[in-house]
Parts: sequence; C-alpha cells; structure tokens
Amino acid sequence: MTTISSHKITDKSFLSHCDAQLTAVFHWWEELPRNSSIPHKNQISPFDLKPFLPLITMVDVSGSSKEWFYRLVGTGEVEHRGRDVTKLTVHDNFHGDEWHDVLETYQYIIDNMCHIYDPSNVPNNWGGRTEDETLFLPFVDNQNNVSTILLISVN
Repeated sequence: MTTISSHKITDKSFLSHCDAQLTAVFHWWEELPRNSSIPHKNQISPFDLKPFLPLITMVDVSGSSKEWFYRLVGTGEVEHRGRDVTKLTVHDNFHGDEWHDVLETYQYIIDNMCHIYDPSNVPNNWGGRTEDETLFLPFVDNQNNVSTILLISVN
C-alpha cells in the first residue's frame, strides 16, 4: 500500500482553511450519485464545473502501467505552466519538483480510492515559485477502478 507525505490531507479537515473554489468542487464531487465509494467518470459534467474550468486538469489513468495522460488542462493551468500539456504524459510533463512526489500522490489515490488535498510550493511560468492548493478527486470506470482524476488548483 502506498503511503502519503504528511502535508497532504486525505480527510475533510482541509475544508476549514482551503480556497472557496476547492470547497465548492469538493462538495459537488461528494454529492454526485455513486455505486461505489467514489463517483463514476460519466458523472463529470463540464456544465456543472463551468465556473471552475480554467482551474481544472483531468488525468486519464490507464491501469497499473502508470502511463497517465492529461486529458484536459484548463486555461489557468496552461498559463501557470507556460504551456498546454493536454494529451501528454504526466510522467514527462508533471507540475512539481520531483517525480516521486507526483507518483506518490497519484498512486495513493488509485490504491485508496480517495481524494487528496495538497498545499504546495510549485514552480511557475515566471521563473519563481507559487503557493498552490490542489485538490485531487478520483472517478471510477465500469470495473470500479480509478480511471480519471480531476484536479482543481488555485494559486
């Protein structure tokens, strides 16, 4: 079983201090109909998420291969990164300092089928660093495996 760094939060305690946009998206996710512990990927509706789309990234998870791809990258994320990584691999295009930290986060979500709140200090497009809050929300496929992870990030 994958472990997680101590600054990442896997319960609801982050709701008392996170950005209001993350709270809103978390409540949307939490209220979605579900047949398992997390909602099905067919429950993702761009209409429901319209005000948050610039902040959203969606990652397609392909089994145990760790060949994860960015399916959608919002305009705010593209601006912050300095480029659009849609359709590219997470491994080669992750936003952070260390691959092992990114791997830990995604693998924990997949193994435990749970959300993660990650307050971080990340590189930005302007050559500096930015305080960042990211909420990772998993969705399952028809086999009840995590197949999509929706991220919302604010800086």
